[in-house]
Amino acid sequence: DEGLHYAEAVCRANPGCLLWGSVPCIQGCPWYEVNKKYENARRLHDEHMAKYVKLRSAYLYLANIVYELGGELAYEWPKSCRNWRDPEILEMLGKFGMLKASLHGCAVGLVSHRANYAGVPIFKPWDVATTCADLFEHLDHYKCIGGHQHVQQSDQLQLQKSDHRHVQRRDHQPVSYTHLRAHETRHE
Repeated sequence: DEGLHYAEAVCRANPGCLLWGSVPCIQGCPWYEVNKKYENARRLHDEHMAKYVKLRSAYLYLANIVYELGGELAYEWPKSCRNWRDPEILEMLGKFGMLKASLHGCAVGLVSHRANYAGVPIFKPWDVATTCADLFEHLDHYKCIGGHQHVQQSDQLQLQKSDHRHVQRRDHQPVSYTHLRAHETRHE
């Protein structure tokens, strides 16, 4: 696969890099248990699962390379995603000794951009498993402190099932930069 070969070349050319996995989680959505009674839902689930297996395999392949070259790993999904229980993911977490940071979307600026909910925080709990202690410590304290409204659960589910362009995460760049600076300092 051309994309995988390109990614491998980038990883090998940048020893010590951070490999961030953000694989679609739709096939691990808890709502599948409700919807699997529908033939179309089962067909779509099978299609999503085939894509997931390919992406998971690619990430695991690259993770081994990055880790061998002194790099760090990170992998994210919503907290409720059933894929966290995938045996290959569990094996990855153990093999690399990954720590799982738990955070809330509203604490990192996750807000709706839909007209009816523009600027309203979205609670969305999610986990980031990482080999980088600095990244774990940075992310794990982002918890909702209350004092604000969230998009209601039913509306949040509708947002998650529909157009993800209406959701914005604002905290990733500073996290990556902080990690890279700390990593450079440790390895100089």
